[in-house]
Amino acid sequence: MKKYFFLLIISLLYARYNNSQAQSACGMQLRADSACFLPVTLRVVAEDFGLYQIEWYKDGNLIQTYTKTWDTSGEGVLVAGGNGRGPALSQVRPGGLHVDDSSIIYVADIFYNNNIQNHRIFKWYQRDSIGTIIADGFNAPTASKFRPGDFDFDKNMDMHIVDKINNRVIKWSIGATSGTNYAGISGSPGPALNQLDNPNGVSFDTTSGNLYIADAWNDRILQWPLNATSGNLLADNLTGNIQYVDVDLEGNVYISDFNNNRILMFAPGSNSGITVAGSSIGTGGDADTLLRYPEGVIVDGLKNIYVSDYFNHRVQMWPGGLGKGITIGGGNGQGPALNQLNLPNSITQDKWGNVFVGDLNNNRVLKYSPSSIPDSLIATENGEYTVIAKAFNGCILIDTFLVSPEIDPAEISISNFTLSTTLTYAQYQWMLDGEPIPGATSQTYDVVANGDYTVAVEDANGCKDTSDIYRVENINVIEVPDWANSVVIYPNPTHDLITIQSPKAVHVILTDIYGKTIQVVKNTSQVSLAALSPGMYLLRITDGSGNPVKVAPVVKVE
Repeated sequence: MKKYFFLLIISLLYARYNNSQAQSACGMQLRADSACFLPVTLRVVAEDFGLYQIEWYKDGNLIQTYTKTWDTSGEGVLVAGGNGRGPALSQVRPGGLHVDDSSIIYVADIFYNNNIQNHRIFKWYQRDSIGTIIADGFNAPTASKFRPGDFDFDKNMDMHIVDKINNRVIKWSIGATSGTNYAGISGSPGPALNQLDNPNGVSFDTTSGNLYIADAWNDRILQWPLNATSGNLLADNLTGNIQYVDVDLEGNVYISDFNNNRILMFAPGSNSGITVAGSSIGTGGDADTLLRYPEGVIVDGLKNIYVSDYFNHRVQMWPGGLGKGITIGGGNGQGPALNQLNLPNSITQDKWGNVFVGDLNNNRVLKYSPSSIPDSLIATENGEYTVIAKAFNGCILIDTFLVSPEIDPAEISISNFTLSTTLTYAQYQWMLDGEPIPGATSQTYDVVANGDYTVAVEDANGCKDTSDIYRVENINVIEVPDWANSVVIYPNPTHDLITIQSPKAVHVILTDIYGKTIQVVKNTSQVSLAALSPGMYLLRITDGSGNPVKVAPVVKVE
C-alpha cells in the first residue's frame, strides 16, 4: 500500500537589508495540510504583515503568479476627517501622516487662520469619528509651541515634528505636554549645518537612527545623526522646492522634487540623485509616465514607490523597476467624491500594504487597499515545488519541497517464528486476524498462534501504512498459562540486571531483536545484561516444561 509524503526543505531567505530590525520581523513559512497524501494544500503563512506577490514553480517551471492589484476606480475609504475645517475633534486639515503597527492613524492638523490655530497632532482610530490630540503646538509652553508640517517616529515611538514657523524639528514623546528642540535653531533660519530654513518632510532611517530633513528654502537634504547638534549635507542645489522625503531599507533616500515634477533617489554616499518617477527633465503632465507637482513619497520594502500627485489629484504607484505609474487613488478629476481627491499631499503605508493619503482641500484622510491574493496552492502531482513569496515590508520567502512516493510499504519477514518488518519505523502495531495484539508494538513479534498477521506502522512524519497479510499455519499452538499475566519484568530500561518476578519457576532465553540467541538461563529470577551493548533485546520466558509464558522487549542503557 503506497503512501505519499512531502520532504520539506525549508530555507528562509530574506531580502538583503541593512535593517536588522526589519529582518527579525520576517516571520514567513510554508505549511502543508498533510505530509502523507495527495492532493495537498500548500500555504504561505505571513506573521502579521501583508504579502504583495507569490510565485509557484513546479520542477523549475513557473506555474502560477499572484500579484496584488488596485481598484481601478480610484475609490478610497474615509478614515479620518471629512468634516471641513475648524477646531472640532472631528475636523482635520492633514499635513504629515503616519500609521503604526496597530493600524492607528497619526495626522498633523495644519489648519490655521486669524481666528483658529489648530497646530496639533491627532491620534485617530480608523473607525472613530473624532481624533485625540496627542501634541498641542498652540497651547504648549512657549518653548514647545509649533506649527506642524510633516513628522515621523523614531524607534522609541517619539515623534519628531517639523515646526515650520520656528524652522526646526521638535521631539515630542507620546503622552507628553511639551517637546524639546531636536534639529535646527528655533526662530533662527539659516544655511549653516545646525540651521534649517522652512523645512518640509522628515523621515527616519531606522537602522542608524539618522533623521533625513527636506530643508526646502536651503534647497538641500540634511542627514541629522541621532542626538547630534548639526546635520550632514546629503545633497544641495535642489531648486525644485523639495517637499517630502523617505528612506528605504537599503539607505536610499527619495525626495519629491515638487517644481521639477519628479521623484529623485540618492544612493548611500551619493550626492547626485537619479529620477525614479516622473520626468527626468522636469516635464509635468497627467500621463502615466509623468507627475504634476508631486508632494508625498513613500517606498515599500520591495522598492515600489507611492506618490501623492498633487496637481493631478491622484495617487500613483510606481512598481519597482517600471518606468510608469499606476493610479491607485483618485484620478477622476478634482472633487470631494470618494473616487476623487483635491490636492493630495502626505502619504504613508501600513504593514498590510494599505496606502493612506492626506486629501488636503477635502480635509480628510483616505485609505486605499490592494486586492487580496490566494496564499495557497493545491499540489496534485509528484514533483519539486518552489514558492517565492514577497511581502510589502521587503521580506522574501524561498521554500523548496519535494512531493514524492519515497516510503516503501511495510513488509513482513520471519525467522524462527519471529516476525519483523524489513524497514524501521517510528511506531508499530501487530495484528492477528485483523485485531490488534495487546502490547505488540515493537519491530518484532514472536508468533504463538497460527493465523493472518499484519503490522500497522507510522513514520516520523506521521504517515501510516499497513502491510499485506503474512499467514502463519505451521506451528503447534500452545496455550499460555493463566499465571503468565502476573509475570513482571523490571527495571526496564536497565543498566545491568533484569529481575523476573514470577509465581512459578521459569527459564529465560535472551535474544537480540532478530531472534539470535545470546544466552539461556534456567530456573532463574535475574538476567545480567552487563556485558551487552546498549540497545533493545528480547526475553523469551518459558515454564519448567519449556512452554511459552511471555516474550518481552528489554532495553539496555549505558
